[in-house]
Amino acid sequence: MPFLFLRDGNPLRDIRGPYIVYAIILANCAVFAATNYAPNLIFQLGFLPSWAGLYNDPLTLASYQFVHGGWGHIFANLLMLYIFGDNIEDSMGHAKFLLFYLLTGAGSALMYGAVEGLAGAEPRTLIGASGSIAGVLAAYVMLHPRARVLVLVAFKFPVFAPSWLLIGIYIALDVLMAFTGGFGRPDAASVGWWAHIGGFVTGLALVPLFKRRKVPFFAPAVHYPETPFPEIERETGGKIRRLLPFLGKQEVADRAYEADKAKRKPLAGWAAVLVVILKIVSYISLLVYLSLEFEMLSRIAGLDI
Repeated sequence: MPFLFLRDGNPLRDIRGPYIVYAIILANCAVFAATNYAPNLIFQLGFLPSWAGLYNDPLTLASYQFVHGGWGHIFANLLMLYIFGDNIEDSMGHAKFLLFYLLTGAGSALMYGAVEGLAGAEPRTLIGASGSIAGVLAAYVMLHPRARVLVLVAFKFPVFAPSWLLIGIYIALDVLMAFTGGFGRPDAASVGWWAHIGGFVTGLALVPLFKRRKVPFFAPAVHYPETPFPEIERETGGKIRRLLPFLGKQEVADRAYEADKAKRKPLAGWAAVLVVILKIVSYISLLVYLSLEFEMLSRIAGLDI
């Protein structure tokens, strides 16, 4: 990917917290820890397409979504789930979101198996939440296409852009890699590009059935006077806010801040602690992921570091 998703500026409206998203993240982390101690679990929980003649358990259509092959794999998937999943859970409700997540993952695996089977490819075990995440992205672009998202381009430049553009680039690259075989990249064969596409298509098909009736398609972006990310603004000590009086916007900004604060429901104590822990783990994982990416790029460039 040419950029790394960091966060969006889209507040929750109907739920106190994305508890299913948190539960899925914890389940993925637990399975990842288990597979590090017992690697054979990867093949027991992973999905092997039925056309291979070795299809053993339909439950693997769900279990494979919680298995990952490395730190970079799990971090990238869970980061996107953390960023985009909360608003989709908010738009569907807890139970419907969980079912939506599992069904998009199942649809992802079935498309992967169908395409690989038609191509006569050697059977390979499918693992990872990428297909489910692609379904979440499909829902996000249908429900919140104009929400602004913060990304890190080339792991260096922070950029704000509408979600439809960024998710569109993400899916377009998946389609391109699927049809070109990854441009001959040695690691491309290990990526289930068609699984990503399958999850996205399944998500597009299921969103109308799972969203709340009152939730509109293609909702407008949430606008704030001073910044699309007011909580980041406040956490930096209000350095930018101190300039607003000179721009004649201080009163407007204060009203927006108080209105936003009044709408927010306080989290339960355990949930607040969980959010802090997830943030710490996310930051640590980001550092690990960036170091691994730098090492890989160094090897490709032939650098001795």
